[in-house]
Amino acid sequence: MEITIERFDPARHDVQDVARLIYQADPSLMRFVFGDEETAVPTIARLVGMEHNDYAGRRVLCACAGSRVVGVLAGLTGAEREASQKAAGAEWGRALGARGMLRALRWGPKLESTATREVAPEEYYISALTVDESCRGQGVGSLLLAEVFRDHPVVVTDVNITKDDAIRFYERHGFTLGEKMTFTHKGAELGNYQIRRQG
Repeated sequence: MEITIERFDPARHDVQDVARLIYQADPSLMRFVFGDEETAVPTIARLVGMEHNDYAGRRVLCACAGSRVVGVLAGLTGAEREASQKAAGAEWGRALGARGMLRALRWGPKLESTATREVAPEEYYISALTVDESCRGQGVGSLLLAEVFRDHPVVVTDVNITKDDAIRFYERHGFTLGEKMTFTHKGAELGNYQIRRQG
């Protein structure tokens, strides 16, 4: 399978497929803000179509097999993240709508406690990385990471504490586990490890 890495382009890439992959990066946490996958995908697609949030299309790399998007990596530098913070709130409000904002207000503080908050201006933060289940184990995720590593020696992300395969994947690529950031929901511990690659 030949894979090309391309910046998201709404004329070439199906935004619904990209949004579905972003959701699948961590459905157990995504559902708290976006709801189930079918409800979430249109909302995430709206965010991809905007400019000032972690999932904005200009910040999404697509791994393509022909015309099909089989993997995505969304991310931005610490400087870009800081610059977009004010506008990001308005975009999330427009994307989520009133009902979605109520859910976000309910769960937002808990979810923020599980995410890296401080990223130095020159560091790169990965907000989502996933590969379609049918293409896993074929080097697609590695190609997406290699594209980021080319320009960013220090890369930071969060990985779900229950995803042992994802943790091993990142460790194979030079990341080390850092802070464990969790909350308890219905007796279960949910959350992430902060992980970092020092280049």
